[in-house]
Amino acid sequence: MKVNRIYTIITCVLILLFVIIMGIQLYKNKSLKENAVYLKTVISDLGVTGKGSPYIRYRFDVNGISYKGSGRRYSNDAIGDSIWIVYDKTNPSNNSTYFGMHSSLFYDIFFKKEYVDKLKEIRKK
Repeated sequence: MKVNRIYTIITCVLILLFVIIMGIQLYKNKSLKENAVYLKTVISDLGVTGKGSPYIRYRFDVNGISYKGSGRRYSNDAIGDSIWIVYDKTNPSNNSTYFGMHSSLFYDIFFKKEYVDKLKEIRKK
């Protein structure tokens, strides 16, 4: 009886943590979308995560302050290549590669048209 209660408490805590983490991520994504500033920068480093996923690193400056970010690496990425990033004008530490921001299932379901329109606009530049 006592063991079942412990499992129930642990399960509830894990579910609560999952909901909190997802809520924070959704808030950051919403803020990034609502306060988006698009910027072209260059890839400063390439790497691989501990799980073997390739990534890129980039740097950018906002009002004289330097920020860093990272995103998914594609096979043809190289150090010095130009990439588009998006950052939150209220919190530039909240940033993403342009394609990283627009590659989530959540984004595809709710904002697909805006994504296509913005991509067309960026390609014109």
